[in-house]
Amino acid sequence: MERKRKQRRYSNSESETEESISKGRKGKRKHSLDSDSETEVEDRKSKQRKGKRKISHDSDSEAEDEKSKLTQRRGYHKHSRDSDSGSEDDGSESNQRKENAGNLRKEHDDTHDAQIVYTWQTAMNAVGFIQGPVARGTGFRVGKDKIMTAYHVVEDITKIHKGAKPDLSNLGQNNVFITFNFIEANDSKNTRKFYITECLFHDKEMDFAILQLRNKDKTEDSSYPKAITHFKPVYPDQTFALLSHHHGKPLQLEPKVHIFDTKSDQGKRRLEEMKQWGRKQGKKSAYENILDKNKVLFDCWTRYGGSGSPGIEMGLDGEPVCSLMLLRGFPDFVYSEGYHSKKEYHPYMVEQGVTMEAIAAALNRMGSEEKALKREIFGDNAFLY
Repeated sequence: MERKRKQRRYSNSESETEESISKGRKGKRKHSLDSDSETEVEDRKSKQRKGKRKISHDSDSEAEDEKSKLTQRRGYHKHSRDSDSGSEDDGSESNQRKENAGNLRKEHDDTHDAQIVYTWQTAMNAVGFIQGPVARGTGFRVGKDKIMTAYHVVEDITKIHKGAKPDLSNLGQNNVFITFNFIEANDSKNTRKFYITECLFHDKEMDFAILQLRNKDKTEDSSYPKAITHFKPVYPDQTFALLSHHHGKPLQLEPKVHIFDTKSDQGKRRLEEMKQWGRKQGKKSAYENILDKNKVLFDCWTRYGGSGSPGIEMGLDGEPVCSLMLLRGFPDFVYSEGYHSKKEYHPYMVEQGVTMEAIAAALNRMGSEEKALKREIFGDNAFLY
């Protein structure tokens, strides 16, 4: 019995042990499961953390990429702005250069088209230097074998000395002649000298004359310089070139001479100021006959020896066109040898010329010979410009 109770206690003990072991195993399994769960949780958390770190890393990378791109864009825009600014600066600098160039230009535009140079050259070939024993002047080729000049020049070149009276018969003498192509001083080799036989027509009041030419050896007339054949009226707003041998110099060209419009308000005021100045100088008649229907006034630098100079413009065909001829300057006493002005520019000086239109009309009022002379010089279609 005792053995049986011991066996039962032993069995019970074993059972308890087994149960305990079983519980232990279950506990271990539970613990294991709990550990596994915790491990899984930890793994999940770890993965989540890694995911977050990855996301964070990716976000950081993306942010850095965005930042880099933004920087690049900013850099591009800055470069673009700098480029634009540079372009604007370049444009501004270019514009400034243009403005500066404009500011550095001369007050007046003196440039000329090549065509006008041809016109002047053609006219220059027709202008000559007239010489006599004691006087000189300017003349120019007209007609077949003739020259035109101021009549007072003809009177002066026919004086054998300063105190002598004019004698038109002296025109045939060898000491009275006209030289063309007098371009350089002391250039006798290239100049062309022609002699004068007679005065075909003159008008003392209008102060013009037409002279007949001859060669020294009386050769054919084809050797004469080409004549000026185109003529036109004078207009108030006209600008012309004056070709002259003033002061006995080689041929001079004054390219921009302006007509003095005596009918304008400004012109009237200037004329009155001139006359008042003349009276103050004790010269009441200083500007007598300054206004003449056949003549015009203009301002030029040409003075002594310039009488007989043609006023030239460019025609539609490029040929020289003559509208007037220089005669004299006002007032008389200013042009005398004894008068000395303190200024290079004298505000009360002005030059006068006779119009080609008036000369043609004067010839046409005369007899048949003068009318024929008018047709030879001016043609039938003169003054159409």
